[in-house]
Amino acid sequence: MINGYHIKDILQKACNELSYNFYFGNRTEIDNLLILKGKDITQREVKYPFVWLVTNYSEKINNTDDFYSTIDFSLVFVNVTKRVSSSENRYNDNIDTVLHPIASSLFGLLNNSTYAEFIHKKAGEILSYQSFERYLYGNENKNTNVFSDNPTDAIEVKASLRLNINYQNCNQ
Repeated sequence: MINGYHIKDILQKACNELSYNFYFGNRTEIDNLLILKGKDITQREVKYPFVWLVTNYSEKINNTDDFYSTIDFSLVFVNVTKRVSSSENRYNDNIDTVLHPIASSLFGLLNNSTYAEFIHKKAGEILSYQSFERYLYGNENKNTNVFSDNPTDAIEVKASLRLNINYQNCNQ
């Protein structure tokens, strides 16, 4: 049976190949992880930037012989930022120069995958997804940062992925 861990495994493998930090979980779990990493002198300076697969996500499983599932998911590309900075500086220093290249290279790698196929993508077309730039990534209702250890900027991406499970490719 296909389950959501396949998307986690695929994204983790891609992030490892590209040497990006990859975290998986809900906001509270990631916040706690960042706080713990902040206490470890060897992890403090290398915990950012990171790619975060947000739980929960939905999955539809195909009951035919094709053996695939469709997963709607959110990824957040996050980097530490200055607490006091203009949106223009955040864009130039973080969004454009750090986070967009990370998102681009990760989706480029996934776009050429033999075991994952983005929905709404036609042959020869680059993948499409919905993207939101989040300057001083925070909780709008409480006017606070999403993560408690440092202020962050982020790009939030919502995408649909059709996973054609090929166990030989997944285990390479």
